[in-house]
Amino acid sequence: MIQLLGAFVVSALLVLLLTPPWRRFALRRGWLALPGERHVHDQPVPRAAGVVLALALLLVPVGGALLFGGTVMGEPGARLLGLGLGAVLMTALGFADDVRGLQPYQKLLGHVAIAGGAFACGLRIDAIALPFAEPLSLGMWALPATLLWIVGITNAINLLDGLDGLAAGVVFFAGVSMLVVAIMSGATMAALVTASMLWAVLAFLLYNFSPARVFMGDAGSYLLGFVMAATPLFTDSGKGSTAVALLVPIVALGEPIFDTVYSVFRRSLSRKPVLEADRGHLHHRLVDAGLTHRRAVLCLYALTALFTLSAIAIYIGRRWQVGVALLAVSFGVMVMVRLTRGRRWVARLQDALQSAPEAPMDEEIDAEREHALRAQYLFRRGVLRMAGRAFSQSGIEAMLVKGAALAETTYEKPWQRAMDDIDMLVRPRDRQRAIEALEQAGCQLLAPAPDRRVSGRASGTCQLLFSRAGATYAIDLHTRLDKLVGRGIDYESVFDRSVTLTQQDLAPFVAPSPEDHLLLLVIHASAAEFSHPVAWNDLDRLFERGLDEDLVAERAERWRVSTSLNMVLRGLKQWGSVHVSPALVERCRPPWFRRQLLQRVFDVDGIMRRPEARQQGWRWVARQLPLRDDALRWCLGVLLYGVRRVADRVNS
Repeated sequence: MIQLLGAFVVSALLVLLLTPPWRRFALRRGWLALPGERHVHDQPVPRAAGVVLALALLLVPVGGALLFGGTVMGEPGARLLGLGLGAVLMTALGFADDVRGLQPYQKLLGHVAIAGGAFACGLRIDAIALPFAEPLSLGMWALPATLLWIVGITNAINLLDGLDGLAAGVVFFAGVSMLVVAIMSGATMAALVTASMLWAVLAFLLYNFSPARVFMGDAGSYLLGFVMAATPLFTDSGKGSTAVALLVPIVALGEPIFDTVYSVFRRSLSRKPVLEADRGHLHHRLVDAGLTHRRAVLCLYALTALFTLSAIAIYIGRRWQVGVALLAVSFGVMVMVRLTRGRRWVARLQDALQSAPEAPMDEEIDAEREHALRAQYLFRRGVLRMAGRAFSQSGIEAMLVKGAALAETTYEKPWQRAMDDIDMLVRPRDRQRAIEALEQAGCQLLAPAPDRRVSGRASGTCQLLFSRAGATYAIDLHTRLDKLVGRGIDYESVFDRSVTLTQQDLAPFVAPSPEDHLLLLVIHASAAEFSHPVAWNDLDRLFERGLDEDLVAERAERWRVSTSLNMVLRGLKQWGSVHVSPALVERCRPPWFRRQLLQRVFDVDGIMRRPEARQQGWRWVARQLPLRDDALRWCLGVLLYGVRRVADRVNS
């Protein structure tokens, strides 16, 4: 019992202490799980944390084997070698797949080879338990049965790792039954390994449960699957005991085993490659049917707990009626979900949980979104033609910036860049004439009014609304993109370096040069605290087109935006961009003290925090301070703004 308590403490502490450093290390190396069709997360997440699980899980048993040698807690050294070496090799194989990517057949061959090594070390299946009968000795079929068992369970856990915290939680519940069996059968080493695994995955869930901050990756799922398959083979008190011990994980892992077998048959019947990944698994179906990620995971936790009770009942009571009854309930629930494709059952569950209604299929969502984006783009082009004619008649040069310009210059299909408004930049001397020209064209000035001293001087922005046939579109007219306090940027030079848009109906407008546009987007991103949902994609497309890094670095220093540029470049690398130059990141690196402040405010070494509220209050003012290279100018500007704000309220 002391050894088990020690395994609890050591494994849990190792995971709690080592996971955050591994997360930061994976971020720096770019080992990220990017959002995609099969993935349910919408932001890049560090992966391959199974390395931490491997260290926490294997330190106690393997360390004991190295210290004592020969026989450890009644177990031959060969078996410990098979477990330790197999777990390390499985973790290495999964890590290689996480970092480099392996073909399915390469992973399968690796699994078979590692399982064969475990068999050679004495981890083997000699008999199979049969209900109401003596165990069946396998003889020459022991090797194929062992290979099928280890490879099958390993891949079942791997296929289960599709939602935040799902694989770790299911392994925890199933491992409880294995721990009970190991303790009651006197298999001390099996109990020690299982106890280490349980507390390791329980501690890992603090970082992996939805919303996950780190993923175990294939390195972790292969490791847990191998340990779940190999640990029951430690029982060495006779073939019958081994056979019953194997039946317990089969029942406890009923959900992933059934899901794996069903997937093989489903892909075979649809003539798809058996090893090809898809979104047909049970957890995917629950999410597609409308459950939130967290509720889908909790439902599968409950299902696994039911299987675990069935497994324990089978072993403790040796009363097949009890185990079969509980197993039938669990199996019936799963079959009902499968036969109805999760729709009716989940819909009823949604009503009980007061959740959202059933969502349409992904294809329907994509088609509707495409139509909506095209319609929005056509209306936006109409607004731009209207504004272009108004500016041409008034002799005003206007510059499209941010999304409106990027859609036409960096996107192959401009309608794919969705936006809620059109951002235009005009010279300060042309601001009033531009407002009047747009009002004559049918736009309605909303705010701020040009005669309001505080809003007009502080932001340099006003918003106009264009309405036609029940549809509306906003135009944000800027004289600068800084918020509250300007950086002293020479916008006249930005206009001089601008490029003319090639589209005929956009000829009245110009766009910034790529280098200027990058820095303008950096200013916008830092003012929005790096929380704009499409900013990373826009910035990555600019880098993909090619930029003069010397010009970018020189202008960033002159515009006093080097710190914000460094933040954006590091955020792009964390987001998954491959076009960011490390040399440019280093050239705009802020001083040590400022980096410490940024780390506390924005988590620079992690995926940048998104503030709960983006209102430009005093907290926003404080968070902007470490981002500003012109800190003194910022503080004086904020103080002057506060004075003007008080005076404006007194006058009003």
